[in-house]
Amino acid sequence: MIRSDQENIGLLISGSQLYGSYASVFVDKTARKITLSNRAFGYADRAMCLTKPQACNAKTMSYPQYEQLLKQFTKEDADALFAYGTAWAGMVQANSADWNAVAELPKVKATIQRVLELDEMISNGDAHVYMGVMESLLPAAMGGKPQLAKEHFEMALKISNRKNLMALLLYAEK
Repeated sequence: MIRSDQENIGLLISGSQLYGSYASVFVDKTARKITLSNRAFGYADRAMCLTKPQACNAKTMSYPQYEQLLKQFTKEDADALFAYGTAWAGMVQANSADWNAVAELPKVKATIQRVLELDEMISNGDAHVYMGVMESLLPAAMGGKPQLAKEHFEMALKISNRKNLMALLLYAEK
């Protein structure tokens, strides 16, 4: 479907979400996970570029430039921005052995933070789940923010009326 309508933002977002979910949940082999995560990110990147043409090179921007770009997004753009942030997070996770990929986490976090500012209800509270995970990656002694992570997980559960099972699982795990 995407091949036949390559400028359909909704299809690109859906394709990105499907490839990203499949890569993170069902794939064990690193090389395959990287391939699928890259495809998910490619679709999300195209959706971003179609949403905001100035975002076409967002991944290669410096952090200050990227922060300025994020300010241009509105609530109407939140779906594309969320797809971009989650696909980017998946790509970083798949490439976690590559320190250059890990170094992109601040931009990923800034992306999800902007999504929360625009529409914290998006995807049944999943933006809060992503922030909860990112805030719990490090222990408090190394700069992690477990209390803030807890608040994000609890907000995701509140938004979903405790029906977001991934939020429950990751809250318990993290």
